[in-house]
Amino acid sequence: MADGDDLDFNPFFQALQTTFKQQYSLARHKCHMVCVPATDTLQGRAINQRFVGFDEQAEVRILSEELAYNEDYKPYKILVIERPLDGITQAALVRLDRNITEFQNNYMIVTGYLDHAVQKLQGICQQATEDILKLCKRERQIDIIAQAVESYVVGSVHTKMWQAVCQQCKKEESLLQKKLEELRGVTGEQLGVKQAFCCPLPGAVVELATLDGLKTPLEKLSCLKRTLDSVNEEVNSHLRENQDPTSDDLPCLVSDDLILLLVPVLVQARCLHLPSNIFYIENLQWSLSSKDDLGFSLVTFQASMEYMMSADFSHLRATMSPTQKNNEISIPELMQAAQHMTLQPSPGERVGRGAGAEADPPGKMTSFDKRLESITRMMERSSQELAAAPMPLKSITGETGDQQRQGGSRGEQVPDVIPVRKADNSGLGDFLSSLQDDFGYSYGKQT
Repeated sequence: MADGDDLDFNPFFQALQTTFKQQYSLARHKCHMVCVPATDTLQGRAINQRFVGFDEQAEVRILSEELAYNEDYKPYKILVIERPLDGITQAALVRLDRNITEFQNNYMIVTGYLDHAVQKLQGICQQATEDILKLCKRERQIDIIAQAVESYVVGSVHTKMWQAVCQQCKKEESLLQKKLEELRGVTGEQLGVKQAFCCPLPGAVVELATLDGLKTPLEKLSCLKRTLDSVNEEVNSHLRENQDPTSDDLPCLVSDDLILLLVPVLVQARCLHLPSNIFYIENLQWSLSSKDDLGFSLVTFQASMEYMMSADFSHLRATMSPTQKNNEISIPELMQAAQHMTLQPSPGERVGRGAGAEADPPGKMTSFDKRLESITRMMERSSQELAAAPMPLKSITGETGDQQRQGGSRGEQVPDVIPVRKADNSGLGDFLSSLQDDFGYSYGKQT
């Protein structure tokens, strides 16, 4: 037995020998099996009459076993188990489901009071987390439990909250819709991305197209991170394919380039609800760290969206040819690219057909096929939404672009990633030094 499970130092076993001596003596006399929770699961627990014994059946892992003898020299077993057997967790989950049902059926989200609904959900999550943590005090599990509770609660009320969030962000989405139409066909090179980094990004487009269909902030954050990972992978693959044989060094993709590269991805993925998704992520998760890769992914998308919303691209649109304006990756092309880059079949699912491989029954769809079909439907719906309302090609911010440079190879100048008023921060460095957001990250123009 490990030192941490030594019964002499186990608070529950000590309580059996003192406070609950009568119950322990009876169990020994009848040679009952005595279950003792592991010491590290008892931190912060009140060992009282309710804690001794259990009312419900449960399955637990046995960590160790000892053989002991009673006063009649008859043997009985003492089992050290991975957690207590009481029913606190079940009661907490029942109460959680009841609170969710009450919110769904009785709580009305009034326009302008979305913050109150967010606070209500946060209170439900905090109460459920506290109830569950009364049973488990392992430090490494606290964050995991809190995140699981939040995902369960927010995922359960997703439809109700998502409609309210989209309504609140309607104005921003209307502006974004105009920008997406204005930027159709614009390439990364026209936006100022270094020519070496300019390449198609179908894998990132397909990944980002799933964003609206996800229900929890954690799922949406993970989607943003996978999109950035896909951009990096596709750009690096492009760099390797076109690398100078005499050079071993590849150009480094910096944050400013990443922000600009996301613009064509957002346009082709038809992210009409990006403002709502960002609001949803920021306000409906409370336990995730803002300083990890997921937080960085959110900040990068915020920077790219702010750049799109605040800059004027009308001069780029005006100089584009009709062919370039419609130069987008088609949905079939995206699906084909995704099969090789992003949407790999789940473990255990056959990737290819060998000579002796058994064929799937006719008409049977794998989970991979279903996901491809789901993405296709989402992108088609976004296309319909984008085409539903006519919109002017001129930016609502007016004509502010610079004139085309004489003899230039990149065409019209585009707005800086950061406004002029931010230029005094340029001495601080790169992407992480200019525009501060709620997470403590910065983003801006490279110097």
